[in-house]
Amino acid sequence: MDRTIEYYNNNSQNLCEKYNSIDLSILHKDLLNFFKSKNSLLEIGTGSGRDMNFMIENGFDVIGIDGSEEMIKNSIINYPKLVGKTILAELPDNLPSFDTKFDGLFTIATLMHFSINELNTLLKKLVQLLKLGSLIFISVSGYRGNKNSNRFFLELSKSEWVKIFENNNFIVIDVKENQDYTGRNINWFSFFLKTKI
Repeated sequence: MDRTIEYYNNNSQNLCEKYNSIDLSILHKDLLNFFKSKNSLLEIGTGSGRDMNFMIENGFDVIGIDGSEEMIKNSIINYPKLVGKTILAELPDNLPSFDTKFDGLFTIATLMHFSINELNTLLKKLVQLLKLGSLIFISVSGYRGNKNSNRFFLELSKSEWVKIFENNNFIVIDVKENQDYTGRNINWFSFFLKTKI
């Protein structure tokens, strides 16, 4: 994970500008339709702050975690509503503890930066931060033909992702597939899940 965080720290301004310019209205509509109740949410991998800010503006109480200090700095500059709501922590080892459990969790374009061992560790910890029956939205990329050696990417099939989630006490409600919104030859999976009751 070190090289991935270093990449985001070194390229944070350009990446924030790039990510904030992408039209994610379809994905954001999915988020609002899935998380219908305006409750407390945790975001893993806040990145540019785009998605966290969107959910806050739509009435959700969101706390975000990111491993890149520079991405957090730029996200707060672009979205002042994130001040005091974003936590710097390198996962999975340094996941913070909270006084109360969250009603739901979302993470977009983040979990594929973890190895399988790191991912299993993180998912086991995240379950402990969520209420029983909480909703979870996870978006990850599939196969990436254009490798970027500056960042780590875990490339799994849809069924392999499902198996990991199910092995970590998540129930898969639905899965959507779509092509990359920027036109790259990358397939994306959106998983709609919940924790076991």
